[in-house]
Parts: sequence; C-alpha cells; structure tokens
Amino acid sequence: MAQREAMVLEDVLQVAPGWEFPSWKNLQSLSESQVDHWSQNQQMVKVELAFLRTVSFLDGESCARCAQLAPWAHSSTFLAVAQENVRCRRASAGLLLSRWLDQKYCCTTPFQQQRDLEIAAQHFETIAGRYSLLEYDCTLDIQPCGSFRNYGSQHEMVGQAAIAGVMCPRDVPASSLADVPKGMQVRYICLLDRWYRRAVMDGREMTPEDLEFCGPGYQTYSVHAWLEPLPGSSFTDGAFMENRPRPTAQDGWLLEDNPLRHPWHRSLPWKELEKLLREKK
Repeated sequence: MAQREAMVLEDVLQVAPGWEFPSWKNLQSLSESQVDHWSQNQQMVKVELAFLRTVSFLDGESCARCAQLAPWAHSSTFLAVAQENVRCRRASAGLLLSRWLDQKYCCTTPFQQQRDLEIAAQHFETIAGRYSLLEYDCTLDIQPCGSFRNYGSQHEMVGQAAIAGVMCPRDVPASSLADVPKGMQVRYICLLDRWYRRAVMDGREMTPEDLEFCGPGYQTYSVHAWLEPLPGSSFTDGAFMENRPRPTAQDGWLLEDNPLRHPWHRSLPWKELEKLLREKK
C-alpha cells in the first residue's frame, strides 16, 4: 500500500514540474523521529513526511492542488506545511507584509494564506514604475520595495506601503468594476496599509490632522486592484485602480461604500524609471 501511495505522490507532484521528489528508496531512510505521533502506519508516515518536505518548496497554488490530489495525506500534514510556508514567506518579505492580517485567514483552506502572501509579496515588484493622471496634475512613482512618491505642481506626498491582505475579484461589488477598461481584467486585489513620511501641499508641510484621509502617524488605508491586458487587447501594459484612501481600515477597505475608481496606466516600467532617477542624481 505505501509503495503504491508513493507512486501516487510522484504523480501528484507533476503539477509543479522541476521539483525533485525523493525516490521510494530514499523514503526508507527518512528519520522517523520527525514523524507526527498521530500516524500508525510507519511506511505511510514516511510518504507523508516526504510530501511535507517537498511541498514546503512549492508555491501556494501548487500546494493547494497537491492537497486536492492527495486525500490520503493527514490534514495536519497540510496544516504544518501551510504554517511553516507562511512563516518563511512573511519573514522574507519584511516591511511589505509587516501589517499582514493573519486572522483574516482563520476559516480558509490551509494554503489560501500562503497563496495570497505570495501574491502580496510580489505586488510592488509587479506594479513598480511611473503612473500619471494629467487631468489631476498627479504623477506617482512606485518602487519595488513599496516606497512611493505622489507629486504635482502643488503637492508632494512621500511614503511607504504595506499589504494587509488579498481579496478575491469575485468578492468585489460590481460598482468597483465599472471603470475597468474594456480589454483589461482584474488579476488580484490588495488591502493597502500605508503611511506618509512627508506631506507637502501648496508649499506647506501638512500634519495628519490637516489631511482628511489620514489618521495618527499619517496612516491611511485603501484597496488596490491590479489590471492586466486580455489576450488580443490594444493595451500593452498593466494598470491599477484604487478607491479613496481613508483614515481607518473600516472605511478604506469597505468597497460597498468606497468603490474602486479610474485606472492609473503605467507610463514607465520600473527599469526605465530607475535609470531616469539615477541620471537625475
């Protein structure tokens, strides 16, 4: 039985090609001291331990698919993998995930949080670059680290953003999708928790009390949706949509009362912007 299950596991892990799965011969030499006390079948334990070791290197999407295709594995195996993967990914992301809301995932499947963490950790690297809304005299430079500068002829706002969670596009009210351009689609949606380090308007340094969208410490909350072109679309690059930043998470993250608005299209990708900024120094 255990040998058959090992063969099944090798098939399961085909969902993530390129990862080496330990052979059945190697399974025999695994340390049984690391095995959970709940299992009674010694050979099956070795298969599950190998599974745990292997999927700890996989992305959340592949882990979730493995979990679906391996119903023979004990649920605590998946829970242990998910918890360790989440811990490692949060630690490696540093400031970007420093405001992450673990409690949001208390009732989800084991790998949902890992999947969302991986999306969140890549968000600012994905969207980094320059965006402009000329009708609002507004230019926004976003760095891969989440640092940003929003500026125009009458204002300059410099700060840092972190991500507190990820929303599923199907959970978004229709009012927030009304401005999605034809030929683009929402890929994912993030809950932003950000703060300003410098806020100048009309030549005057602003305090948090001066800014209706900021709370104590220049803290502000909003929702960010990343859009990408559909196949065959005339669009060649991504864009983001955001609702109005608010001083509390309750107001900033409630799309029913504060929907996503007009898209910001990227005018310069990060590599070109980085080169431009370096030349200006």
